Amino acid sequence: MGDLNRAFGRRLRELRESALLTQAQLGERAGMSDRYVGAVERGERNVTLFNVERIRKALGIEARVLFTFEPGTFASEEKVDEKILANLLSRCDKPTRTHILKLVKQIVKLSKNRKR
Repeated sequence: MGDLNRAFGRRLRELRESALLTQAQLGERAGMSDRYVGAVERGERNVTLFNVERIRKALGIEARVLFTFEPGTFASEEKVDEKILANLLSRCDKPTRTHILKLVKQIVKLSKNRKR
């Protein structure tokens, strides 16, 4: 069971960091303490389904994403979550947001051109 807890914890940390959230921020969103989130990420806690659902909602992702343990799968298989982007953009001033959005549009355009 310990290996499964550690794999889940690593995955949770990967997803939390990709959402640009601290343990405290995730804990607040999920209604749990940052100490609990840290213990889960270290594989020290056996998470209940109830808490998996709270974490899933706090991250704004599908449950299956939490259980994809291979490194890098989230970035390559899942589209960028709107909440992650909104969180990032909310931390920026207006000129920076404008530049980021222009860059994202160019990346999408290049990506579409390469698929052809």
